[in-house]
Amino acid sequence: MRIIIDWLTNIIILMIIMMIVMMILPDKKMKRYAQFSLSIIFLFYFIQPIVQLFNMNIQTDASKLIDSLFSQNGSENIEQTINLQKKDIQASTHAYVIEELGNQVKTELEDEFASLYGFRITQITFDHVSDELSTELANVSVYVEEETFNNIHIKPVWINTEEPGNESTYFHENYQAMQQWLSQALEMEHEQLTIYWEGG
Repeated sequence: MRIIIDWLTNIIILMIIMMIVMMILPDKKMKRYAQFSLSIIFLFYFIQPIVQLFNMNIQTDASKLIDSLFSQNGSENIEQTINLQKKDIQASTHAYVIEELGNQVKTELEDEFASLYGFRITQITFDHVSDELSTELANVSVYVEEETFNNIHIKPVWINTEEPGNESTYFHENYQAMQQWLSQALEMEHEQLTIYWEGG
């Protein structure tokens, strides 16, 4: 804003000087020359901001901008950013697919598992191999709890006078059978399958 005020002030002062000089000069021939030279000076003052604007060495600034956009470092940074975004998208997609797979497998197995063993499958999680391109599953975790009917929690009754009551005994006694059944249903090695009881 200060530049514009200075520019306008200079133009006004120049116009006042031009008027004074034109009034002082007596001869008409001299007035023509004076008017021509003062008009050229006025023209230079008038276009001075435009010249300063273009005097900023646009070519150097433009080349710096182009170099920053298309240089090796700039393209590497853009490429790295794109690759990071791709990996984030792939990771979130992969996590979603794994979660949906767990939900579908749970839906397919939960009724038969509950009828055979009296436990309800609450969650199935798949741990995949750390290699991004691999579709192999490393481990499967199955979380179970005691079956409930119409929100009434049914606990097994244990009658054993020698030991204090341990509700997880039934789970531990049938762990191998449940693991074998689930590994056959999921078509995988039983070492890759772990069952967690959420009831105790």
